[in-house]
Amino acid sequence: MEALKKLLSFIVYFIILFLIMTFLLMLAYSSLSEKFTNNGFMQFVFFGIELILVYVSYKLAYLRIYGSKQSYESKKTAKKHKAIKIDEGDIEKYQCAKDVVSQFSKECKEDNENEFIAKIDKCLDGAKQPDGVIEKVLNDYIQEALNDGLLDEKEECTIMTLSQNYNIDLENIEDLQKAKILYSIIVKNEIPDVEVRGNIPVLLENNETILYAENGVALIKEVTKTKYVGGSDGFSIRIAKGLYYRKSAFKGERVKVSSQEVVDAGTLIISSKNIFFVGENQKIKIPIKRIITSEPFENGLTIQKSGRAKPLTFYGLDSWFAHNLIINLAKIE
Repeated sequence: MEALKKLLSFIVYFIILFLIMTFLLMLAYSSLSEKFTNNGFMQFVFFGIELILVYVSYKLAYLRIYGSKQSYESKKTAKKHKAIKIDEGDIEKYQCAKDVVSQFSKECKEDNENEFIAKIDKCLDGAKQPDGVIEKVLNDYIQEALNDGLLDEKEECTIMTLSQNYNIDLENIEDLQKAKILYSIIVKNEIPDVEVRGNIPVLLENNETILYAENGVALIKEVTKTKYVGGSDGFSIRIAKGLYYRKSAFKGERVKVSSQEVVDAGTLIISSKNIFFVGENQKIKIPIKRIITSEPFENGLTIQKSGRAKPLTFYGLDSWFAHNLIINLAKIE
């Protein structure tokens, strides 16, 4: 829904800009003498200017509505996985360390950790920026490991071994935690232990674990309103002096119109058993087992629970992660 609104705004803004620029161009064109306007070369020049105006209108409209060429997701990914550059003289060192890591990840064990680190150190020997090289190796490995959205035990072992031995902070890479959670649920069929920071404004059941929490989430509901189509207020017709006939008023046909409206904003919490929404006006609890459909879209998620309840849409969250949590938690007995 949000994407459609942006697209329509972009089209309207583009058309307005183009029309304004075209109007100014035509004013300039009409001010020239017929000698110039009838010249074939000048007509070709003005046609070229028209094409330029199309491009300029597109660029300005795009920047006005979307802000930049990057989509939200690409910005988010770029923020989480910052590109790390290394000195050209360290490229061979980087490739050597990357090959060692790739080999080690196939069978990551504690008993061969010392041998693994010794090989990495040998690769880094003589590097101009050894810290930058190992950080890039780890960063690239993490991105490859998360390609499937999951983080298995060997991948986790490799990442932790590198981060601990070279003191690389992983706290800011939130995708690692999410991938680890999904691996436990999807592959191991068990609920992982997750450390939750801050106050959680919900009461949990026994053996219930919070897996995801997001603040600033908008709750969107389908609202049905009734209106009348084809109504009349009534009017009077004069039949004779002092005598009028009045046609009675009627409301017309009653029609129900549905629309989606933002009704609240607050915190969305997904636990191993329930979905909670704690807003300023509404408090919602939905058992995972009662959810019959989950439809993700960019930055949002629409869920439908069993019964006659209307669908609920939540906007402003990691929809891919939330959707995968919901559909796979329902499969755990």
